[in-house]
Amino acid sequence: MNENAGRNIGLATKRDEQILDLEVQKVLLDNIEAIFNRDTNRSEPLPVVSDVFERGLSGFISEYNQLIFERQRLLEFATPENPVLARQLEQMDYLEGNIRRNLDILRQEIELRQAQFRAQLDPFEQQIAAAPANERELLQIMRQQKIKESLFLMLLEKRESTALALAAQVGNTRVIDAPSVSGVIGTNLRSFWMLGLMLGLGIPAGILTLIELFNNKVHTEKDIRRYTKAPFMGIIGLAKDSSPIVVQKGSRSAIAEMFRLLRTNMQFLTADTKPQIIMVTSTISGEGKTFVSLNLGISEALAGKRTVIIGLDLRKPKIANYTGLTTGMGVTNYLVGEASLEDLVVPTPFSPNLFIVPSGPIPPNPGELLTSPLMYDIFNHLKERFDCIIVDTAPVGLVADALMISEHVNATIIVTRFHRTQMSSLQLIDDLYRAKKLPRVSVLLNGVKLNKKYGYGYGYGYGYGYGYGYVETEKGGVMKKRRKKKEEKA
Repeated sequence: MNENAGRNIGLATKRDEQILDLEVQKVLLDNIEAIFNRDTNRSEPLPVVSDVFERGLSGFISEYNQLIFERQRLLEFATPENPVLARQLEQMDYLEGNIRRNLDILRQEIELRQAQFRAQLDPFEQQIAAAPANERELLQIMRQQKIKESLFLMLLEKRESTALALAAQVGNTRVIDAPSVSGVIGTNLRSFWMLGLMLGLGIPAGILTLIELFNNKVHTEKDIRRYTKAPFMGIIGLAKDSSPIVVQKGSRSAIAEMFRLLRTNMQFLTADTKPQIIMVTSTISGEGKTFVSLNLGISEALAGKRTVIIGLDLRKPKIANYTGLTTGMGVTNYLVGEASLEDLVVPTPFSPNLFIVPSGPIPPNPGELLTSPLMYDIFNHLKERFDCIIVDTAPVGLVADALMISEHVNATIIVTRFHRTQMSSLQLIDDLYRAKKLPRVSVLLNGVKLNKKYGYGYGYGYGYGYGYGYVETEKGGVMKKRRKKKEEKA
């Protein structure tokens, strides 16, 4: 009986150990599920159960813990909205779903196996109950002692294996430089001064670079020569007052000298043509072609040439308004048969050698009128009476009027405007020059802002090597400076 009782206790103890082992596994399952329920931030790792559960669940748990460690490392220098952290959350949600499904399956298996072990344990307990009372009590004590001993050893072994597993999961961080004590850390004034100097120089330089990069306007002769091979005739300064007449008899202002220089350059350009027939146009409106036509004509007249300015800008005429001569008759009147050639030419008060031919009323069909055969009569009549004919036409970049009357002229001045004409207009001028659509094309830069030495932009200056020079007064007059020697003699 003792042998049977001992054998029954041994078998019963074995079944109890199996039931307790399953109960431990069930507790671990509940702990893992509890961690999922309370850890909403995904920051608490799961217990390592590689020696308790099957390899599939242990693999999922290890991968989940690795993602937690990686997430904690990234959160040290990234925000939760980082795309990498968002992808990690998706992977962790996926792993959590797999782990929860495995937990449910394992819990069902554990409960089923516990029921089987309890069913096997009942016969052994009945046989043990049949033993004498004292022996039975002793056997029960021995049974409980063995159960608790084996359970304690098993839990102790699990604790050691879990500690080893956690210690093996080391992050990939390392200390590059050991910490050191260097005293109180304060503001580095030298670094601030250097940073301020760099910003003070870099920001204005960057702004100037951007302005230059996005600037598409003409400013200097260099800009013109870069985009077109047409001859450059010179510059005309920006007048200080609003009067369109800047060239007068005896005037020695900077702008008057510039028009005299333009007149000289035109003599070289049209030396083989008599009379001079100069067409003045521009690429767009507002570049000062009428202003140049009028003052160039006055300069030619003051040089002793019989000069006439004919207004062939039939779309937006300005010659009559600039001179104040409104006779009512003009080119359009003659072309429609309402005036004779003698009625067209009007003298001006600026010089006895200067005359104008007004444009007349604005017609509805200026293009058709400019191609009329009567245009030949106008130019033939003017060639017989004048030495210089200046033709003020519409902008060549907007309409084709200048191209229609190009056969009547022998030189063309295309006026550009400082800080107004665009670089693309220079390409149009270069096309006209290369294709020879207009006769003897040249370029003039108008409206340049002069400095105190009558220079501009890149260093053009006005002055002569004579013993005296001329400067403009605030009212636009002329003040003559004598030589120091003459002042001493006086």
